[in-house]
Parts: sequence; C-alpha cells; structure tokens
Amino acid sequence: MDLKNKFKIGELKTKQPSIKVFVIYFLFGFLCTTFIKDRMLATLFWNICGIGYLLKYVPFKSDYQGLNKELINKFSVISLFVLWYFGQMTALGVINYFGDDAFKQYQATMNGNVLLAVVVALFLAPIMEELLFRGVVYNVLKKYFKHISVAIVLQAIIFSCMHGTLVHGLPTFFLGVLSCYVYELTGNIKRSIGLHFLFNFLSVVMVKLIPEWLVIHSPILLIIFTVALLTVIGIFLSNINSVKELIKK
Repeated sequence: MDLKNKFKIGELKTKQPSIKVFVIYFLFGFLCTTFIKDRMLATLFWNICGIGYLLKYVPFKSDYQGLNKELINKFSVISLFVLWYFGQMTALGVINYFGDDAFKQYQATMNGNVLLAVVVALFLAPIMEELLFRGVVYNVLKKYFKHISVAIVLQAIIFSCMHGTLVHGLPTFFLGVLSCYVYELTGNIKRSIGLHFLFNFLSVVMVKLIPEWLVIHSPILLIIFTVALLTVIGIFLSNINSVKELIKK
C-alpha cells in the first residue's frame, strides 16, 4: 500500500458537513470560554481543537476545477485589497460616529496578550473560520437554496454577526463574500484560507500605515462608495456561472 498517497491531505476522505457540526463546535467554544478564565488562552485552545475537529468535514482539494489559476489569483488579491480598504473605512466611520463598546472590549482582550493574539488572529483564525463558515456552513446552506448566491450571502452575514461588533460588521461581510466566492469557483479551501490570512495581516499590521489622504472622512461619500461596492458584489454573485466560463483555461 502506498502510504504517501493514502495520507496525502488533499485525498483524505471527509464526512458530510451538517448543522450538527456547527452546533457542536460552538458548544465546545462555550465550554472553553466558561472554564478557562484567560480569554485568549481559551480562544487558542478552542481554535486548535476546532481545526482538528473541522478537518474531518472539509476536503483540502488542490485543483482549480479547470479554471485559470493565474487569473483567479489576480482577481482574488485585487478584490481583497479593494474590499479590505473600504471595510477599514466603514470601521473607522463606525468608531468615529457611533462608537462600539464591544469592539473596545475586544481590543482590550487582544492587547492583554499580544503574542497569543497575533498567533490566533494571523494563523489560527483564518484556518478555523474558513473551515467552519466556508467549508461547513456554506456547504450546508447550498443544499437548501436553488441559487448559490443566496447561500454565499447568508454565510457571510452569519460570519459577520459571529464577530459580535459593529466595527467588524462590513469588513468581515466583505471577506466572507469574497472568500466564499473564490471557494465556490475553485473548490479549494486553501485559497480562502490564504485570502483570510492576508486580510487579517492587513488589518493587524497595515491598517495604521494608511496615509491620511486615503482616509474617507465624509460619511455621505463613504455610504455612496459602500452602496456602489455592494452593487458590484451583487452583480458578480448573480453571474457566478458566467464568471466561471470567463476564467476557464
């Protein structure tokens, strides 16, 4: 028997994802945060165990379903930078005009143990959240909706809401849509994890380097740009099959 091929990660047999997987995952998270007093340690333990659990339900495919890999990479990265930028602008708008006590609490937790926060935010969260929301939640929702665009939007809304702050609202929604869109195009969860890592890296490291002249201070202008961006997203979602045809090799 060829053990190398037997245990190749892309060929591991996986179980069918279900709502039960989602429920069990969050029940385990509740237990972690209840019995481990240090919130960052609890999150770290939850993420590590969660990744091991979710890997049973999400295959790590390495193909691109006959699509142009180079074109997908360019589309993914350019889209990510655009969505990240406008996501950060909306986050700044929320902080400046509304405030967000939940986000302040989140910042305090992250600042409590910077090293663990970086490990969780940059490395564990992208893997865990992609496995959970794109690999499990999205694949479950696809079974119940005729149009996959509905499933993509719903999983992005759930993903956004699970972050629990107004500041994270639109940025995580944008990320949820894009990573799921790329996942649907390629069937490759590793692409989504890579995009998520880049998004979090930009949010943690690069956000403070945005020059002042690029910051959108006008709330009206920000609303106009956000509506325009959501419109473009809607067009791409409603024409996902046409996009697949355009980027075939």
